[in-house]
Amino acid sequence: MNIPFRPLGKAKEIIDSIGINISYAFDDLLFIEDYPIIIRFDDENPGNLFFHTDIDCNPAEFEQIRKRLTVAAKLREWTITDAGRYQIAPKDGVEELEISFL
Repeated sequence: MNIPFRPLGKAKEIIDSIGINISYAFDDLLFIEDYPIIIRFDDENPGNLFFHTDIDCNPAEFEQIRKRLTVAAKLREWTITDAGRYQIAPKDGVEELEISFL
């Protein structure tokens, strides 16, 4: 099994630099504290992060955060890609959540 390298330290540095925090990291996902945003690692390009907003929020409200992340990433020779929306829903019959990227 080949587990891709995900540079969490560099991603955290970029996110922290604009004054927001990661509340939880799981596999290739970074959940952002107090915001309906998920940052996802790009396994094809380790210097890129995907920016997703929750389906129930207005993405225009978070455009400023995406722009600030883009600037912070560029300073570190990384990129931020707007990757659309996501939805979290409970799985039937189990105490688990399913994340769908739309």
